[in-house]
Amino acid sequence: MPVLADTLPVIERLMTAWEALADSHPHLARFINAGLQKLHEGYNKMDQTWAYVMALGEYCPCFGT
Repeated sequence: MPVLADTLPVIERLMTAWEALADSHPHLARFINAGLQKLHEGYNKMDQTWAYVMALGEYCPCFGT
C-alpha cells in the first residue's frame, strides 16, 4: 500500500532524471530547469510543513515511530 513516505524517493529520482535530461538535451534545458525549479520549491516546502513531517513519522520507521 502506498504511503506518504514513499513519495520522497520518487521525487528525488524524478529530480535526478530531469537533471540528467537537461544535461543531455541542452536545447531543452531552459524548459526542464523551469520544471525542476518548481519541483525543488515543492520539495523544500515539504520540509517546512509540520503536518507532512508528522505524517512521515507515522508511516516510516526511519523517522522514529
